[in-house]
Amino acid sequence: MSEEKKSLINIELIPKELITNVLGPSSIALGEGLGGIVNYILLPLRKLNVVKEKEYNDFIEKINGKTDTIPVENRDVSKIGLALKLMEDTRYQLEEKEMREYCANLLAGLVDSRKNIHSTPRFSTILSNLTVTDIKLLEVIIKSPKSVAALISLAVYNKETSVGMDSLPNIVLDGNDYHFEPLSFETLNAYNLLEIHHNDELVNSPFPKIYDEFEKSSDFQKIVTSQYELFKDQFDITFETFGISMEKGFVTLSETGRTFSSFIFGMEQE
Repeated sequence: MSEEKKSLINIELIPKELITNVLGPSSIALGEGLGGIVNYILLPLRKLNVVKEKEYNDFIEKINGKTDTIPVENRDVSKIGLALKLMEDTRYQLEEKEMREYCANLLAGLVDSRKNIHSTPRFSTILSNLTVTDIKLLEVIIKSPKSVAALISLAVYNKETSVGMDSLPNIVLDGNDYHFEPLSFETLNAYNLLEIHHNDELVNSPFPKIYDEFEKSSDFQKIVTSQYELFKDQFDITFETFGISMEKGFVTLSETGRTFSSFIFGMEQE
């Protein structure tokens, strides 16, 4: 989607001893070896204060903490190339604490034989083009019952003429809360992380209750009022002739979305 980031350093110029530290005996701390490479890649940005020392140290601590928990027998550096790509792709995003967490989780997964069999070069590219808001929306879906979230789309219309239009698509329902993040939803879908089912109402518990409670909520009434104010002049209507319809569906994660999430959230691969 976005333009490819120009490489800040030539991976081939990384000192051999840094690679050797990662590939060395399993008794050597894996995080320490990776930390040396992270330091090499981020050093130019640290000198420019693009990556601050506090952020860098926190990232290194996260890498150490996550890789230290990998059993020795599962430490696998066969995907070190993907780990280097991740560090290159995400080097400008480390100012955000949440993004450092996601990057460290993905990095740890890439050197864990229990997970890295499912890895792909696309994951670092995807992560480098997501915002924290994007990932928070992904997290809402994966934490929904069976990783399925109720989805609604709203349309406004004139009750007298039936003339109307779609207004608020792809609102994700989360229990008593809702999330309307159109740009994030579009981005997640563009990277094939979602499976979207419009006009496909879920009838099994707890979804009928989720749809119903949202429709009865004060949040929904506020949406109705705001949509009326937005469209009343365009459709030449009064509040009595203003109508709003709700299309019910659901959204879940694609296979790519499930695997990607298992890496960045540090979850076990299903």
